[in-house]
Amino acid sequence: MKWILACSISFLAVGFAQEAFPVAEVFDVKGVIAAPVAKLAVPAMLPQTGEPQLLVFSSSLEAQKHVRQGFALIHASWDFEAYRHFTTALEADPQCLMAYCGIVLSLTSPRHEFNEQRAVSYNRMLTLAEFKVDGQFYYPENERMYAVAIAELVVNGLGNSVRVFRQLCNDYPNDLQAKLLTTYLSRGGYNVLGNPRVKQRMAVEEFEELVRKNPEDPMALNFLIMAQAEAPSSAVDFKNDLLPRALKLSEISEGKVATWQALLGFIAMRSGDAPLAEKSYREAIALFEKWQEVNKLSAADNDGLIRSQLFLASVLHAQGKTKEASVLVSSILKTKIEDGREYSAGALSLKWCGQLMPFRMHIESGEPLSAKLSLPQPTTTNRKDMDPYSAILLAYQLYADTLLSLGKKEFTAARKQHGQLGIVLSDMQKMQTQISQSYEVAYFMPALSSLIVLHKELTAQLSEKDGLAYNWYQAAIEALPAESRLLPSEILFPVEYRMGLYQKKVGMAEEAKASFKKALERRPLYLKAQVELDALKR
Repeated sequence: MKWILACSISFLAVGFAQEAFPVAEVFDVKGVIAAPVAKLAVPAMLPQTGEPQLLVFSSSLEAQKHVRQGFALIHASWDFEAYRHFTTALEADPQCLMAYCGIVLSLTSPRHEFNEQRAVSYNRMLTLAEFKVDGQFYYPENERMYAVAIAELVVNGLGNSVRVFRQLCNDYPNDLQAKLLTTYLSRGGYNVLGNPRVKQRMAVEEFEELVRKNPEDPMALNFLIMAQAEAPSSAVDFKNDLLPRALKLSEISEGKVATWQALLGFIAMRSGDAPLAEKSYREAIALFEKWQEVNKLSAADNDGLIRSQLFLASVLHAQGKTKEASVLVSSILKTKIEDGREYSAGALSLKWCGQLMPFRMHIESGEPLSAKLSLPQPTTTNRKDMDPYSAILLAYQLYADTLLSLGKKEFTAARKQHGQLGIVLSDMQKMQTQISQSYEVAYFMPALSSLIVLHKELTAQLSEKDGLAYNWYQAAIEALPAESRLLPSEILFPVEYRMGLYQKKVGMAEEAKASFKKALERRPLYLKAQVELDALKR
């Protein structure tokens, strides 16, 4: 599909008579509205998210305002609520191209629970974008370019999509949303040393300039924060740079946007501000709970609540408030998911993050037997027939078994179990192609990455007498995945802390100090590292 830059339809044309819309074929808009959403009431507006200065080609003011609200919510990482607004817009105007663009963007995940609705929206989006009257494209060029950019993102990935978005920015320089999306999709991440790549530096500089020009725009500020929130601790000054920005975002939005309160909690956690992290996550939880109650939603639709609760449990546990954290996790595990919603974001967050949180907490606490007993039962223990979740459970079980054998100084058994874990991890790595088409890929891959780290950390423990422990601890540290603002960490202790304990045990006090300091750089709230560091300073 190609877009034509010299489109004769004016960008300023913002309405048309819906009944006179000249598309001949019949299209039932119900095909893009998933059943769980169709039964809900019209979603409320949330002006605190800001509003994209976006001209929407529709004669319906109702459709226009819901499209703008939907895009604002996408930028606030609240995709389900964004989807609700886009479907509401289409009920007001079934021919609104930007509403279809929004649905596709809000359901971007390749294996989304509502992937059938996304496919219908995708096809309709392209049909409308290509529609002509008297040889001329019917929709404004900027909307057509949005459609193409989003289509490219879904089908061909970032490269082609960014090129179209960049052209959109050039042709429509007042479209702040297009600039924000282009910059965000162009960012380059960080190298193995934790330093920003050139594209990452350029993206952050562009965001800073956009924030400078739009100081009270919450969307611009949000993008600047999101672009750096998951950075290595050495690359960003979380306490003095990012935290003040996150506080300002909360202030601008009057503390009423649940996802931004959760973002503030994450930044506070990475800044070492435990009281603020707890407060912000509790506020996010309260907002998510109220949203669910007012809108008569199910837990399947409220993954933000489950994830905020689990992040709060992580914060509490890191601070030694394990009993309080355990009570919170127990309450999460009582959450019920309705039949038929097993692949919803809420159900998957509960399954992959909630049900495995007790294991992770027990492992951090040095309780491998309790950790093992806390695991759900796998559907099969046969490696040849193993589904991804059962493979994760088996790997965790072997990890706990190895720790139990090490604790008993049964080194032969520990090496055997360690070897079995390695085989299971190899099997899991071979699953990656298969799992890429699964609803669970976004949860499986972080779990696999973390298990690889834990396997290396076990190797370090088994290598202490061989003099190779340091190398393996270092390998485990280098394999650590980036911190995620969306999913609670799979490993609740910084591996540097474990290295520090080893160094302390073998009389390397100065090296241990350095490791405990690095542990606190990675996880500033991790109280045990601070206790060990203080003890060595005496």
